[in-house]
Formats: sequence, structure tokens, C-alpha cells
Amino acid sequence: MIPKQGAKDAMKKAADRAGNGNTVLPQDYRDVSNQEIFKNHVLCAQFLRDYSNCKMLENVQPEDIEDISERFTSIMGTKVEGDTIKRIRLRKPGSEEQELYAVSLIEHKSNVDYDVVMQLLHYISNIWRDYARSRRYQTERGDWVEANKAKAFRYPPILPIVYYEGIDKWTAGMQLRDRVLTVEGLEDYIPNFSYKLVGIRDYSSEELLKKADEMSLIMLLNKIQTAEDLHKVLDMPAEAVNRVVSKSPEHVLEIVLDVIYVLCRKVNLSGDETHEMLSQLKEGRNMGYLFENMEHMDIQEERRKTREAREELEQFRKKAEAELERVRAENREMLSQLKEGRNMGYLFENMEHMDIQEERRKTREAREELEQFRKKAEAELEQFRKKAEAELKEIQNELADTLKELERYRETEKVKGAERSKPGPVENV
Repeated sequence: MIPKQGAKDAMKKAADRAGNGNTVLPQDYRDVSNQEIFKNHVLCAQFLRDYSNCKMLENVQPEDIEDISERFTSIMGTKVEGDTIKRIRLRKPGSEEQELYAVSLIEHKSNVDYDVVMQLLHYISNIWRDYARSRRYQTERGDWVEANKAKAFRYPPILPIVYYEGIDKWTAGMQLRDRVLTVEGLEDYIPNFSYKLVGIRDYSSEELLKKADEMSLIMLLNKIQTAEDLHKVLDMPAEAVNRVVSKSPEHVLEIVLDVIYVLCRKVNLSGDETHEMLSQLKEGRNMGYLFENMEHMDIQEERRKTREAREELEQFRKKAEAELERVRAENREMLSQLKEGRNMGYLFENMEHMDIQEERRKTREAREELEQFRKKAEAELEQFRKKAEAELKEIQNELADTLKELERYRETEKVKGAERSKPGPVENV
């Protein structure tokens, strides 16, 4: 049985997909998911502690973090999509409070963004400009002026981070100077900085699970892009994962479940199976249930095998056609020589390697092998098509049932609203 709130969330997601006329996830679904991940200060603190490699942040707590991303929507004149800007206040015993800014750009595209360092430069310059404008100091004459007019003024440090979930290796330059044309004699005048790259594929599943926190679990789940990735996760000990989520705050667990929801849809798990899995995970916090029920989620692997079969068939077809064309060319050449020169000697000279029966036999065998391969590939494709149609029909039925349940829910709410709006009995005074 799906929890009441879980059912509402499931119906809302189903209605959203139906409203878009599409039963698959939108391409930018993970943008939204990652933005929510980094807006959560518990997860953000874990990420900074585990992956920033910054000693100053090794003990950062959620209460030390303030999200100021929206502030820069108006300052930069553009909507901050997916990227997050954090102001972090740190206090060491016996010292004044220090400010540090962290800029995280979420790069999930399959193609590496080679201009990412320029995006970071844009953020950095605007953060420093805003920082200076928001501070004042009083001169000896009593005048209040911008703080950056003072000699002792210092801008706060900024940690630029690129969080990358792509499969391809990150090949963009790691420094600003890599993006600027080098001219001899001007090297000292080119500004420069580097950024921290956190690529989830740079960490093994064991390394991520060893961190033993929800952020690393989310990264582990987001690593799953292929059937091979899926099987690697299934081999992980469920008990270790259970320990991670056993004491997770509800708002953090909801994000973990959202990531699992995306994973289930990615591998074409049915709606009923997805809802049941999320219910089990939420009520019992039993990640072992996820691992036990993902063994059959190999739709992407089936697609890979079908694609490879098609490619192999095409290669064999081209090879057979090339062999046939070679034989035909030799036959044409022989007939041409005999016709033009009436030179029977040419025939005898070339008969040594012209075993016609052998060539015909090879051609016949090639055609038979090609035909067998074609029939086998067509049978596999037909089997896959029927399986896909059955699963699509099942999903459509589940969506129709969900929409009916949503409509009944709306009607019930409408009746309740009408009853609440009725005037009560008039009391006699």
C-alpha cells in the first residue's frame, strides 16, 4: 500500500507526464533534481566535507551554509539554472568569523563544456562586486564610503566547483589561463585561477559507499548509466546502504527517493513496481528491497544487444556484397578479354585461380549464412518488439488507472470544498 503523500506525489508526476503528452521523463529532469540536491544544506555540507579537499571545510555544518543563488538572478541579469552559490560562515575557536563562498556548476551533459571556466569567472567577479557594494567603512573624517576603498580591505575566498556526471572523460582546461591565447611577453598579465572538478566516475562504488552519508549514496545512484553500472551497484552490501538511510531526516530521504524514482523510470520499471519500491523504501528504510528487485531491470542491456546484432548484421552484409562484387568484376574482365582479343590463352593463364565451382560454392555459403543471420536477427528484433509493446501497454494501463484515481481524488476534494462553502445555520439572537 502506497503512503497517502506518496500516492499524491506519484499521481502528480503521472499527471505531469500525461499533460505533456509524453510518458518518458523530460530531458532536463536531472537538472531539477541536482538543483534540489545542492539546495539542501545537509547534503551540501556532506558534499563540501567529502569532496572539496579544503581543510577549512572539513567540519562545515548545515547551519553554516546560506543559499544566495536567487540573489544573483537579478545581479547577473540571467536565471541561475542548476548552478548554486553558497555563502559559508566559519568560526574557529578564539578567532573572528570568516566568510567563504562556494560556487557549484552542475555539468551533466554528455559533451564536455570547454567554456566552463569563463562561466566561473563571471560568477566570481559578480560575487566580489556584490560583496564590496554591500559593505561600508567610516573614514577618519566621519564619512561612510565603500569598504573596498580601504587599503586593508580583502575580498573573500571563493571555491569554484564543477560537479560532473557525464560518461565522457572531462577534457576541458582546469585553469582560466588554458582558455586565453598565450602571447610571449604577456604571460604575467593574464589573470588565472583553477577550479575543483568532482566527477562521479572518478570514484569507485566502494569509495562512495565508504563515505557513509546520503550525498555519496545519491552520487552512487547517479553513476548508474549502463547495465554494467547497475550490476556493480547490485553487488554492494545492502546492510551498508541501510545504515546510511536509517537515521536520515525526512527532507533528505525524500530527495534520495526522488533520485531512485528517476533511476526506476530510466530502466523502464513499471509504475506499480516503482510505487511499491518507493513505499517499501520510505516506510521500512530498507535499501535491500531495492537491490533485490532490480535484478530484472536490464531493458537498456537488451537494447544494447539488439543494437550490436544490427551492427554485426550490417557488417556481414557489406562483406558479402563486397565478395560478390569482386567475383563479378573478375568475370567481367575475363569475358572482356575473350571477346575483344579472342585470346583463349588468357583463359588458360587465369584458370589456375578461377575455380568457378569453388567460387560459386563460397558465394552460396555466404548467401546462406547471411540469410540465417538475417532470420536470427529478425527473430530477436520481433521478440524485443513484442516485449516492448507489452511493457508499453502495461505502462499505458497503469497511467490510465492513475489518472482515474487522480480524477476521483479531484471530485472528492471538489465535493468537500462545496460542503465547506455552504452557510451554517443562522442563530436567533
